[in-house]
Amino acid sequence: MNTKQHIKKRLSEIKSNLANWEKWFGVRVYDQHKCALTEKHDEIALLYVSSPKSDLAPDWTMARIWLAGSEEVRDGEAGEVGEALKLSLIEINYCPFCGQELQLSDNVT
Repeated sequence: MNTKQHIKKRLSEIKSNLANWEKWFGVRVYDQHKCALTEKHDEIALLYVSSPKSDLAPDWTMARIWLAGSEEVRDGEAGEVGEALKLSLIEINYCPFCGQELQLSDNVT
């Protein structure tokens, strides 16, 4: 498996399991927005989260993860291909891909 395939597989594994996002970002995930346009971005998830370290109410966020490729490993920035290099979490109110206002689904309490 080449580096791009390895990273794509790793991103797919991360995106498909909300527990992975909780682990990577240290948050509690309550809901996830999925639209046809977000599915094209394996490195991004739109999540309704709260921080266990804060009393703030949950918010919608755009979470993004960058994984190491062979170049980062070669340059000493990472120990292995697929290792997390950077994480970002940005509060949002609307899906940046489809424009929908983000609200909680009925199955979230």
